[in-house]
Amino acid sequence: MIVSIAFRHGTDSRDLKSYVQQRCSNLESIAPELLRTQVVFSKQAQRDHIQDCATCHISVRAPRKRQFDLSEHNPSARFAFDRALEKLSNTLSRSQRVYTRRRLQDCI
Repeated sequence: MIVSIAFRHGTDSRDLKSYVQQRCSNLESIAPELLRTQVVFSKQAQRDHIQDCATCHISVRAPRKRQFDLSEHNPSARFAFDRALEKLSNTLSRSQRVYTRRRLQDCI
């Protein structure tokens, strides 16, 4: 699986990049057919300018399945990534169960 990570608007961090690589490699245990995972971090200023908000967008492509796109907003980029990855893993495992159920029904 190819994992690409992009940082926009000054969110670049080596620790965050290695953390994302490590966590995305665990996605293969949930869905081994994944081809590409793209993670994009960006920073947006809030209206009241008290604290910036980090956005994490995860896009996953797999054969025979639709593309999954999830994003999460949080003041911490790492926490935004964790929340988005949690949503993605739930979506992938649900999709895997539906696909397996359909294959079993086709065999009967």
